[in-house]
Amino acid sequence: MGRDEIEGKLEGILRDLGDCSVEVREKAASNLEDIKYDLLKYVDLNLLRNVIPKLMEKLDDQSGKVRYYIAWTLESISSKFPELFKDKISKLIEKLHESYEKVYRRESYYTESHSALYYRDPREKARDHIAGVLENVVKKFPELFKDKISKLIIEKLDDNNPYVRISMAHIIEEVGGKYPESVMDAAPKLLEMIGVPDSESLAAALALLKVAEKHVDKVKDKVGDLVDALELINDHGEDGKYISECITDILYIIWKKYPNLVKKAMEKLWKDIDEDKAAAICIVAYEHPELIFNKIPKLKDLLNNPSIEVRAYAVTALGNIGTKYPQLIEDAMSKLKEALNDPDELIREHAATTLVDIGIKHPQLIEDTIPRLVELLIDENPDVCEVTYNALQDLIEKQPKTIEKIIPKLKEIT
Repeated sequence: MGRDEIEGKLEGILRDLGDCSVEVREKAASNLEDIKYDLLKYVDLNLLRNVIPKLMEKLDDQSGKVRYYIAWTLESISSKFPELFKDKISKLIEKLHESYEKVYRRESYYTESHSALYYRDPREKARDHIAGVLENVVKKFPELFKDKISKLIIEKLDDNNPYVRISMAHIIEEVGGKYPESVMDAAPKLLEMIGVPDSESLAAALALLKVAEKHVDKVKDKVGDLVDALELINDHGEDGKYISECITDILYIIWKKYPNLVKKAMEKLWKDIDEDKAAAICIVAYEHPELIFNKIPKLKDLLNNPSIEVRAYAVTALGNIGTKYPQLIEDAMSKLKEALNDPDELIREHAATTLVDIGIKHPQLIEDTIPRLVELLIDENPDVCEVTYNALQDLIEKQPKTIEKIIPKLKEIT
């Protein structure tokens, strides 16, 4: 579709968007979807500059469908030309304040769960994309938002729309990276948002990290809540991993100024240790082992814990510390090597990856263990075989000389 054809279609769409018939306007708005990408590719920037105000007017249309398609198109345009929306920020924020019911229609029932299938109000879906426009603009022009954080953006962290909340957190993150003083009042609300391993918690954690980097006193009194969140989220899912890393970074920032405060708050992780607490400790050991130096003896004791999961995390946590500070786990190396012979496959998997991780940094520490690692390539459990194979490949790639010890054993077992 060429430029002239696109501009002709656009002219017809704009004309029909002014029609008194709702059906005509909805059809015209839906037609924007068909030309959206060609619009960005072929249409002159000056033409877009004239079109955007006309599209913005239709965000007030009585039809939710019209608003939805218009907002979707505006978000698409803003992803490539955010500068065209620099003078539209106040209007867009104003539209965000018009919230609607999330559910407007029950359509049918799912076969398996027997729960009703609901559709969101299209006006609410339009707000998703309006928030997306603001998020696109802030990436290029954070200075335009620094005076709007305290009264407008923070307020929307309580919005009933999760997509709006996520976008607002991303805006705070972007502004905080350049103007940290303007986002420090967002800290309490961001902390409230961190609860489950999802995109919303991740957005809040990233934004909170920006606050902590420059205004640690705004978050230090919530160190207990941060530790609770770390235990709750730990390594659940991909989002959970990243959220926990952010939380650990924040705890480390607080620890550098208030070490005793963090140590005291983290004591709860060591009481009645279960799988979640062990997972949280493992993440801390990987990100900032300095936070648990005083607990290394306790961590070594966990190698004898009756819980398989706790023992597995303890193996990995000691390995995380050992890659950076091998002298701190020297007396535990024999235990880690013994774990390669553990009757439980999960322990063998963790031990194999842990020892290889240590060996990549300090190959002399695992020289005597390489034959046993090679034997795990024919372990009775296929998962152990696969994990060990990948680990040894990594070892050979990063420490090529280890192949000299691997090949003889390979010949022996094949």
